[in-house]
Amino acid sequence: MLPLRLLVPLLGAALFLGACGGGSVATTPIASNTVASGSGTATSSAQVAVPPIGALSAGLVTLPAVTSGSGASLSVRTSIGASSTQSADRRGAQSIANSTSFAQVTITANQAVTFTGAFTAAITYVGGPGTYFGTFQDQNGNLSSTPSMTATGSAYSLTSPSGTYTLAAGQSVSFSFSASQTANAAGPLVFGAAALSFTTTGAAAAQTDTVTETNYTGAFTVSSENAAVATTSISGGTITVTPVGPGTTSIDVAGGASAKISITVTTSPVTIQ
Repeated sequence: MLPLRLLVPLLGAALFLGACGGGSVATTPIASNTVASGSGTATSSAQVAVPPIGALSAGLVTLPAVTSGSGASLSVRTSIGASSTQSADRRGAQSIANSTSFAQVTITANQAVTFTGAFTAAITYVGGPGTYFGTFQDQNGNLSSTPSMTATGSAYSLTSPSGTYTLAAGQSVSFSFSASQTANAAGPLVFGAAALSFTTTGAAAAQTDTVTETNYTGAFTVSSENAAVATTSISGGTITVTPVGPGTTSIDVAGGASAKISITVTTSPVTIQ
């Protein structure tokens, strides 16, 4: 009789051979946070392949316009599994707190490159949820999220906000595809007025506007695209706009899961002769 220390390896080998016999192979579930890597090149409107892995069988990332650093190499990383989206919208959208992403796509610049426009990630994820939403994280760690969407078969797509994305070597942007877990997605931002106009400048000429968003209890953020034309502040849902000088600008407001929205501000001071 063989000693036990020799018998155990032989039994293991026999079990392995038995599992491979009979013309069928058992499918092993993909472990959490399984990763696949690929590469691409930064050129305007290029489509970079997303490495398939497990239930994520295919995918493409369409790049925005490359305004500098064309030809820079990119690393593309995909992962699947139970990876928390950590309340994916830091601004507090109730619909995505504690949700779990089922697939992630990360694009890393290996050399400095600047993109202008929007990234789009499209994947085929077999057996995924029928309703999903997504988050996009830029190179500075800022997060934006999409409303819930319905998958077409196993096809999923996410688009980032349009903007300028300047990535140094080693910096990344990423998408996270997540299953929708609640029905109370933060609704669209709604203004009391979509435009404001001024004929004088200064604090005494300031006007207010309002912003609301259903199913959202977090704070709004507000900024002026040209402080030489108008400045702004917000308290709760009340926006105060103060005209500074002649011209036209936009006041940008961001809330929960919705993309930012803008008020057009025109300042045309009347000159008294």
